[in-house]
Amino acid sequence: MRRSEHRAASRAATSGPAERRSRPRVHPRALRRAPQLAPERHCGSGDDDGRSPPGGPDSLTGGLFRPSRSELPKPGAGQASPSRILIVEDEWFIAMESDAILRESGYTVVGMAMTADDAVELVGRERPDLVLMDIRLRGERDGIDAAIEIRERFGVACLFATAHSEAALRERGSAAAPAGWITKPFSEQQLLTAVQNALQARQ
Repeated sequence: MRRSEHRAASRAATSGPAERRSRPRVHPRALRRAPQLAPERHCGSGDDDGRSPPGGPDSLTGGLFRPSRSELPKPGAGQASPSRILIVEDEWFIAMESDAILRESGYTVVGMAMTADDAVELVGRERPDLVLMDIRLRGERDGIDAAIEIRERFGVACLFATAHSEAALRERGSAAAPAGWITKPFSEQQLLTAVQNALQARQ
């Protein structure tokens, strides 16, 4: 055997498990982009207020369902530019899932906030067309407080997202004149339908 062939045979014999261990891991989002492989998952399926359980990401259940693109509502045809949306959500996984769904469907996500004060500041700076607003946020103020201030100061409507549907909560939220409500956990299609309806309502 020639020396070059011997070296090639040696590399082939020793590159199996070690080489596989050295390869970079594929981010889970790359796997989720294949519709035929995606399991049924729902956004906001942690504990009953939409946050992940104390055990962290490994203790999350459920997920987010991704139907085929032909089944999903699209942003309005003939728009001069994509609608701009701000996401206000204190649970990182839900915020990232919502961001991916909206971007992949043609919307522009102008930013993400986890507190009421940050949400107000971002709306003032970015002037989105719609705010996807979680009601329970970090800090002393909740999403309803933020939505009321955003409506009064900037005239921007919020689409409320919540795992709670008590009449008292909705009555208090009505002061913000919301563009709609969406209940957690919600599917990808439910989110896009709610956003589309909220944008149409403001026109």
